[in-house]
Amino acid sequence: AHAPGHAHPALAPMRLLANELRARGGVLELTAIESASVPLIKLRTERERIATDVTLNVLSPVPARCALHSGLAARDLVKELLGRLPPLGALALVTKQLLAERGLNDTFRGGLGSYCLV
Repeated sequence: AHAPGHAHPALAPMRLLANELRARGGVLELTAIESASVPLIKLRTERERIATDVTLNVLSPVPARCALHSGLAARDLVKELLGRLPPLGALALVTKQLLAERGLNDTFRGGLGSYCLV
């Protein structure tokens, strides 16, 4: 996490990206969630209509902290777990769809995210 009272280093580039996406058009919905531990942009494009979360991997200004974003490490862990337990993928997808149908798949609104399922 970032130091209390200091803005997360990803906020400025995230705001630039959000503004650029809005300016280019083709975005059906776009919400920048700046209060999350890792700020993110939730968007849905007009063409694909697929809900997407975008986060930025930003290095911490404090050397001991290295990266403030654990998404890449989490991705690697999920790949490893799926390699060890192949049925886990199907189970996670079915559970993810079940949660989505009930509006319980958004961690920002109190639901469970994909990584939590694995």
